[in-house]
Amino acid sequence: MKNVFLAIGLIVFFQSLFAQKVFEGKITLQMITENNTQAGIVEIFYGKQKIKSVTKTNTTAINNNDDVILDFSKGKVYNINAVKKTYTEDNFKYVLPFNFSDHFENTGKSKSILNTPCTAFSPIDTSKENIDRITTVTLWYADSLIFAVNEKYKNADELTQFTNGSNIIMGMSICLNTKEYQKIFELNPIAIEPLNIADAMFEIPADYELKPVDPGKIKPSNNINLKQIYKVEMKVEKVEIPPPPPPPPLIPPPFPKTKPGKKQIKKT
Repeated sequence: MKNVFLAIGLIVFFQSLFAQKVFEGKITLQMITENNTQAGIVEIFYGKQKIKSVTKTNTTAINNNDDVILDFSKGKVYNINAVKKTYTEDNFKYVLPFNFSDHFENTGKSKSILNTPCTAFSPIDTSKENIDRITTVTLWYADSLIFAVNEKYKNADELTQFTNGSNIIMGMSICLNTKEYQKIFELNPIAIEPLNIADAMFEIPADYELKPVDPGKIKPSNNINLKQIYKVEMKVEKVEIPPPPPPPPLIPPPFPKTKPGKKQIKKT
């Protein structure tokens, strides 16, 4: 009887193993901003331990067209400006301890996107203050399309818009928590293409100039800074109040004026 249960367990295990497959290829996503404006497309290339995103915008609503390369063999992230022929190089950023399951929860929602079963995740509100989030973020990940990230880099905060550490991204939406529940940003997949991607796709042209990293810039450049959305923080600015002016010096009041008395003349 034990052998029967063991055989059944092995069958289920191998079925689930083969149902998931390591994905190599390209995902094309349509960007939609407020008022259902089609803002352009994002092409994400999944290679062998490398990811590249190419952003093509057709509106001034999104003014950043930088490409991004994540190289897991080196632990590096590159921002590439094809117009200026420049790029920056930096190490992965970490939010320690950052773990996807600590910050994102399964919403229980699922749907088929381009004939691919997907599951929705949303950020967990980690704010200490009792303040309702003004936005709702939903991330969709493919159940069966895998991009396995080295354990060493699973806590890199650059991953979220590409993979949750194992499953690839299949869309996202950001909505305002208003009566109208207005959508302000969407990424909707419009094509999945399995491809054998050459390493040349992830190379930076030799004539591109390396620039220093701007510490105030979000990397990768098309990254939605989700931590600022789901972690609401109260910012209290210290205002310096100037001291009051010193009181005026005390001046004693003048003596009252009196009429001079008559001189007394002694008689001799």
